[in-house]
Amino acid sequence: MPIALISDLLRCGGSARFGGFQLGGQKERGGRVVDRQSFKEKLQKLVEEMKQVPDIQRKELEVLTGEIGSKYEEIVISLKSLQDTLDSLRLEVKYLLFDLDVTKRENATLRKKLEDRENNL
Repeated sequence: MPIALISDLLRCGGSARFGGFQLGGQKERGGRVVDRQSFKEKLQKLVEEMKQVPDIQRKELEVLTGEIGSKYEEIVISLKSLQDTLDSLRLEVKYLLFDLDVTKRENATLRKKLEDRENNL
């Protein structure tokens, strides 16, 4: 049945908040791996089954199928962009922590020099 396949595709195309699925072939805790190939195979199967549906219903299903495919691609692109942003943020935080540690060491060294100078006077 095409309706069952559409609901299956919608579950596959969702993010962790929508059905517990993670896109892009990465497994989310408690979720299922859904890669592009699997999604495209299910979408193709849906298109094949839609050929058996009467013309009146088929037009509506074709529109929905096209929307599902385009939304899936948009989600994949958004997730990749988000992952890149998170990777960049992690790197920046590591740099800031390193910089903080170096600054603390420099501060301690300068304080010690000041104390030594005051003790020599």
